[in-house]
Amino acid sequence: MSDNVSLVERSVIFNVDFYSHATNRVFMSERDAIEHYLSLPNAEAKDPHPLFSVSWYAARSPDLNLYENALLHFLRIGAREGRQPHPLFDPDWYLSVNRNRSEAAENPLSHYLRVGASAGCRVHPLFDISWYLEANPDVAVAAVDPFVHFVKEGYRESRSPSADFDVSWYLEQYSDVKSIGVNPLVHYLRDGAREGRNPSPFFDTCFYLMANPDVAASRINPLIHYVERGRGEGRKLKP
Repeated sequence: MSDNVSLVERSVIFNVDFYSHATNRVFMSERDAIEHYLSLPNAEAKDPHPLFSVSWYAARSPDLNLYENALLHFLRIGAREGRQPHPLFDPDWYLSVNRNRSEAAENPLSHYLRVGASAGCRVHPLFDISWYLEANPDVAVAAVDPFVHFVKEGYRESRSPSADFDVSWYLEQYSDVKSIGVNPLVHYLRDGAREGRNPSPFFDTCFYLMANPDVAASRINPLIHYVERGRGEGRKLKP
């Protein structure tokens, strides 16, 4: 157990305050909290960090043994294989846009949490760090990781991740999404685009796919395509 606890400690993918709140428990130390987390099966375990979803990772790791801890599996195997620890963190994408960060290859998420966030590394194509901090000066003053803030609480406060995705508008348009309490950006990436929903009043998902058959054929999320390539290529957002 001690080796496993040390591995989790070194990874920095464990947030005691976040875990304490999720479990409604008070822990004497970080090690105490980690030991509690590691003692539970994945089906019962709460997420150890805002950027590590136990259910998400377990559902996408068929080789994960029923009794094997999801975070330990990620630290030993999944991170090197580029498996996603959270729907909004893609290790392969992180490495591709932060190519000068060779030290990130072993575990991109640990790298982001240790140094990437403070160094301004891009973490998701639809999360604009500078825009988020400018739009939310209280977050900037608090000196917290803006991406973690958005994932943990920002979306619940109707804060948008960038100018390209309007959280308030999305929830107003799609009351079913609001009723289930899911992060609107996660919903759009996972289901919304496929269902023809729009991320803002300025972007028409169905139009963009019909007007750009190459994007539809590629199966890339249309808004991500627009942000990364389409905008620079002058592609239209809506009729």
